[in-house]
Amino acid sequence: MPILRQEIQAFARMWNCHTIRKQPNRPHAVHGKPYMLYNWPQAPGVQKMGLKPDAELLSQLEEQTAMHGKLSLLFV
Repeated sequence: MPILRQEIQAFARMWNCHTIRKQPNRPHAVHGKPYMLYNWPQAPGVQKMGLKPDAELLSQLEEQTAMHGKLSLLFV
């Protein structure tokens, strides 16, 4: 799993640094580098729309998935 995780992270880093070209036929399409657009939005009128997760829901999900990935160890 560490190799797979490392490859996925490398792919995501590479993909988030590529440049999205300006598209004349799509005036509302955002252009630039995804990493920069996400972390430092500079367009006028841009606002952060992220939401904080519900702590109670997260703890419930964490309890429900605590054994996920550990089950395979039981059958070895």
